Amino acid sequence: PKLVRALRLSAMADRVASCQWRRDAAKAELKARSRDLDECRQRFETEEQAHRACTWSCSVKRAAPFYEKRRMHEAGVEAQLAELRALERRLQQARQAVAAIQGPG
Repeated sequence: PKLVRALRLSAMADRVASCQWRRDAAKAELKARSRDLDECRQRFETEEQAHRACTWSCSVKRAAPFYEKRRMHEAGVEAQLAELRALERRLQQARQAVAAIQGPG
């Protein structure tokens, strides 16, 4: 019993260490992404401020509808891809269930 308990404790400690490592990696990634986001927001604000007083003839103002439509299209495509991925996961799960029912060979 002591040996089994020690083995379980060791396995649990390994899992905790693994989770802590993943948490630390995720924190570092979050910090880097947050920094990138802040830089992008700053650049966006600078560009937006530069074009606030523009008239209809400004190329940025004239191109805005195109980019808005493009953004909407890309969002739709992303939603469709997410739905396809979910369906693929469900299909894989169904295949695994069938394989488990049928058994080996």
